Amino acid sequence: MRRRMLAALLLIACAASVAPLFAASEANAIKRIVVSGESRGALVIVTGQRSFVFSAYTLDGPSRLVIDFFATTPPARYISPAVPPVPLVSLDVDTVEGASDATRLTIVLAAQAEYDIEQKGSRLYVRLTAPPIAPPIAVAAAPVEPEKAVLEPPPAVAEPEADLEEARRLEEERFALAMAEEKRNADRRRQEREEAERLRLEEERRRAEEAERLKAEQARHEEEERRLAEEAERRKQEEERLKAEAEQRRLEELRLQAEAAERQRLEEERRQAEIAEQQRLEAERRQAELAERVRREEEAKRLAEEAERARLAELAERVRQEEARRRAEQAELARLEEERRRAEAEQRRQEEERRLEGERQRAEAARRETEEAAKREALPVRKLVPAAGHPVVFKFVGFKPLAEWAQVKAEFDGDVSVSSEWISDKEVVFRFTPARVVNRLSLLPLQTEVFGTPVLLLKPDWSPKEKTVTLRVVLSVHVPFVIAQRTGVVEINFSQKPLEAAPGSP
Repeated sequence: MRRRMLAALLLIACAASVAPLFAASEANAIKRIVVSGESRGALVIVTGQRSFVFSAYTLDGPSRLVIDFFATTPPARYISPAVPPVPLVSLDVDTVEGASDATRLTIVLAAQAEYDIEQKGSRLYVRLTAPPIAPPIAVAAAPVEPEKAVLEPPPAVAEPEADLEEARRLEEERFALAMAEEKRNADRRRQEREEAERLRLEEERRRAEEAERLKAEQARHEEEERRLAEEAERRKQEEERLKAEAEQRRLEELRLQAEAAERQRLEEERRQAEIAEQQRLEAERRQAELAERVRREEEAKRLAEEAERARLAELAERVRQEEARRRAEQAELARLEEERRRAEAEQRRQEEERRLEGERQRAEAARRETEEAAKREALPVRKLVPAAGHPVVFKFVGFKPLAEWAQVKAEFDGDVSVSSEWISDKEVVFRFTPARVVNRLSLLPLQTEVFGTPVLLLKPDWSPKEKTVTLRVVLSVHVPFVIAQRTGVVEINFSQKPLEAAPGSP
């Protein structure tokens, strides 16, 4: 017992020293743990992302098998079997204390059982074999210690074969369900990882594009700054060159003045008589030099002014050309606009001519209609005697606006008697007898106010008992009307001009 505890402590120390070696690489992960029963024991399958680095040892009190996985993370969720197969009592997964990247799998055994560990790829197979069961007599005769009675499971011979088969079948069904659930969880996690990877790649692409754009913008700014710096440096060098030339000219003048003074001093000693002449000549020379210098300066200034005037003239010429081009474009646009207006005016003139021709034709038709109406007014208005026999059929009521009249027409399949009655100043009712209605659609009201005549509404109706069709006409103003009748047709012509007299029967 002491040697086993020492071996376990030694393995723990080795695990703590080996674990940092695996921390540098990507940690392995336990994906799932599956427990199933076998004929003589139990099988525990541990599946990871790749092969495991592990150590295994046994401990007592209670009897258990401990497997430490290095650089490995535990599964996200593990559910211990409700009825573990013999000799397995329980199974627990946790991290190793003091080493967060190591995972410990503790298998509690019912008795001293044998185990065999085999690794195949990313799977670790742990087979637990129960010890041979003694005959029933030996079990009954042997003294049973209280502590062992608690730790050991009941004898296997006491379980019927049918119960074992049922337990095995339930365990296989539970294993299949666990595998299906694990597959669904794996698919969901895979999809989540793929979506996260897609979003990450999209974000990296966007950031890369933004960084590339900023880099290009920065390069453009740097190029502009470099160009401005080179321009400033060129201007500075040009100014320094001009200053150096001016200083050289000044030194040259000072040198010439010193030489002249020296010659004057020597001439003063050598030729006293010629001092005045030399002074005059020197003064003239100085004046000539000064005049030449002034001339050169004025020439340089004139050249600079001419260059500036040429530059301004060129700029003005470009501005003039641009203005001429703009004016030409405006003139062309104005010409096109004028052509468009002329085309529209021509189109309006043609439309106006067509409209006037139409009005002339309508006026001519109205004149003829007025003449015909005047002829009809000359005829006496008579009330027709109702025709004998069955009532005639009312077909429809129509409306037609004319130049001087608003014509209301009622059509029947025979002759009818017509009478009228003013209901109010703006409403008159016409009665047609004997008449009947076959199609109810012919009684629909007719709105006529959109035509702009005094007639606003035509409302036909029918009284089967009186065999009479009535037509109620609503007017905007009180106007006179004339009734004209021919076979099957009754025309009521309302005047377009209001009647100043009091309302009455026409």
